[in-house]
Amino acid sequence: MAQLDNITVAYLVLELSALLENSYVNKVSEISGGVLKLKLHTKQGSKDLIIANAVPYISDYSIPARHGKTTLASVLAKELYNKKIVSVRQHFPDRIIEIKFFEHSLILELLGEGNMVLTSKDGTIIACAKNEKWAGREIKKGLKYSAPPISGLNPQEIAPLQLSGVFANSQKDAIRALIGAAVISPPIAEEIFYALGKNKNAPANKLTAKETEDICRKVNEFYTVQREKFSPVAYADFTYPFRLNHVKQEPRALESLSSFLNETISNSISSQAPKAREAAVKSGRRASGLEHHQALQEAARKKFMGQIDGNRKAAELIYENYTQIEELLAAMRQAISKGLGEKEIMAAFSAAASKGNRTAALVKKVDLKTKIIELELSEAEK
Repeated sequence: MAQLDNITVAYLVLELSALLENSYVNKVSEISGGVLKLKLHTKQGSKDLIIANAVPYISDYSIPARHGKTTLASVLAKELYNKKIVSVRQHFPDRIIEIKFFEHSLILELLGEGNMVLTSKDGTIIACAKNEKWAGREIKKGLKYSAPPISGLNPQEIAPLQLSGVFANSQKDAIRALIGAAVISPPIAEEIFYALGKNKNAPANKLTAKETEDICRKVNEFYTVQREKFSPVAYADFTYPFRLNHVKQEPRALESLSSFLNETISNSISSQAPKAREAAVKSGRRASGLEHHQALQEAARKKFMGQIDGNRKAAELIYENYTQIEELLAAMRQAISKGLGEKEIMAAFSAAASKGNRTAALVKKVDLKTKIIELELSEAEK
């Protein structure tokens, strides 16, 4: 599953807040290492809020809790029992969700590999899924929680004058200059240029005042979160709060974002049970009911967490290199239309890379038969 971008997080919060606000926590348990289940009493009855690597969603799967809990799960079970959820909000434009109680806040950071942080009313960290440290920011029990600094202009507040200044001083093409200037997701940037009928590859410093104003208006429009615009869909490997017209693939309509997360994540956990049972039988060991249950849980935990961690890291790298990947795919399509073979295409990429083209240097293998292009992506510096 692809990483959720900031606009998808905004609509997920819009969706969840209607159900979660004014509900009470009846129980906190742990499904597998790091995956939490909060049983809530809501105005719609009992609901299970699953938090998997900081991603929250409502699940209707019957997923048993494991024996024993991590420190965070134990602290949450103690501190949040019978507590009322006051609000659910996003630390916009970041991918950070805060579930606020009267005396606590549960902060979900959908950044990197994800983290969950419980704070007191004054912002002191009571417990966290893991300790983390960056230049100027640290997550650790006893410290005051601080959100990461915003690394660009807020897309909800960006003004034409700000954007024109960025474009005028940029040596990049229009779409990369826009993504670099504002905290805007690549799919939305693509959709903006598609909707305006503008060339995303045009030099940013050549855009007119009118073009800049139109782009700015579209940014504000897309990032104005409104319930009437919310019509969630699923593409092959990601979900979005509304249809993206620049994506040629026909999406599948969804009942909710939670339903997509539920079927992709919860289904992944549940599907491990038959395989774990089969492995136990093949081993020839006659396990007791408790041992069998523990075997199922451990098998599910290892595979599920491996999938989540691997998918999250891959998604983050794709997210960070989205524009370059789009350029490579466009170059591939053009090469194929000219009838070039694999060796000729690789030779062209290698030649471009030797001349300093960093995008071309990402290509490691091209397989026209399977229509796969293999890239080597590296994490951006924090």
